[in-house]
Amino acid sequence: MDGLKPGRVVYYRNSQGDDVPGLVTRVHSQESGTINLVIFPDYPNAPSEVVERKSSIPFEATGATPFTWHWMFDGQDIRYLPAATKAH
Repeated sequence: MDGLKPGRVVYYRNSQGDDVPGLVTRVHSQESGTINLVIFPDYPNAPSEVVERKSSIPFEATGATPFTWHWMFDGQDIRYLPAATKAH
């Protein structure tokens, strides 16, 4: 999972079985894909400052299991290009 870096956006499968976008804030393990996420829920009447923090979320490739994360599309795991992000 070379493309798994803080700042990447992935899907988190919530308890209702919905995929919601989450921002990776920490990578615990590149091998297993365990990460921390910040979720921005889409609640109709929620104040704009509402966020959910999730810790030690495991990777699950199919995205079928609640409380796991998965890539948003095929190939996303290799799209990160460290050389393209160097400071000028």
